[in-house]
Amino acid sequence: MQSERARDTSNSLGRSKKLAAVFYKTAAGYEPVRDWLMELDKGDRFIVGTDNRKLELGGRTTGRPTIGSLGDGMWEVRSTISRGKVEARVLVQVEAGVVVLLHAFIKSTRTTPKREIDRARRRWADMRR
Repeated sequence: MQSERARDTSNSLGRSKKLAAVFYKTAAGYEPVRDWLMELDKGDRFIVGTDNRKLELGGRTTGRPTIGSLGDGMWEVRSTISRGKVEARVLVQVEAGVVVLLHAFIKSTRTTPKREIDRARRRWADMRR
C-alpha cells in the first residue's frame, strides 16, 4: 500500500515526515476527503492541511489539542476553521507508516458523533479487503 500510494516524504522546510499520507479511495475512484477539502476556501484548506501535517511529522506523540486517539489506530485531527467559528475533523487510520485520510466533516456537537466514527471505520474495513 505504501509504495504505490505514498506521497513525497519531505516538506518544504526540509523536515522528514515520519508518516506518509494517502486519501481513502472508493472502487469507483472517489476520494471523499480530498473532495471535501476542495469545497473549503483556500484559507481553511491551509489550516486543515497544516493540522494533518502535524500528524505526519510528529507521529503519535503530537497529541491534544490537534490530534486525539479514537482507539484501534484511528485518530481524529482537529482543526478550527472559518476564522475560529467552525470545528472541522478529519478521521484517519495509522498503520505501517501510513496515515490514511478516511473521513472529514464539520463538527456540530460537543463529542465526535458515533455515526462519523462508524463511517470512517467502514471505509477502513473496505480498504483492507
